[in-house]
Amino acid sequence: MDFQRRRRIDANIDMTPMIDTLLQLFVTFLLSMSFIASAVTLSLPRASAGKSAPSESIVVSIDAQQQLSINRELVARPDLRDRLAGMLRNDARRPVVLRADRSLAYEKILDVLVVIQQAGSTQVHLAYQERE
Repeated sequence: MDFQRRRRIDANIDMTPMIDTLLQLFVTFLLSMSFIASAVTLSLPRASAGKSAPSESIVVSIDAQQQLSINRELVARPDLRDRLAGMLRNDARRPVVLRADRSLAYEKILDVLVVIQQAGSTQVHLAYQERE
């Protein structure tokens, strides 16, 4: 008696082409979203993150008349970087909180933010008013 043995069929699915296609779609999606997000005009609302500023932070303030202060002490604009660098010399990870008047132009706030980063700060937080 001659029994025929059935051959076992190897039914594996090769996942490599599908994974490659999905990764390409993912990269395309991320790149297209980054271009769309930069073209959106914003009107920033008040926020409620539920976190307060760190207690050991350095507070840099700029008021509506563009007067700068560090921890409530007035500072001339050319001296800001040197004063902050001196305060951050021992601990560059010490957080810096930037408080700016909402009527200021974004360019003025950005200038101060760049000076803070040039002074060596690795953690810059932006202050905001809590929602009511």
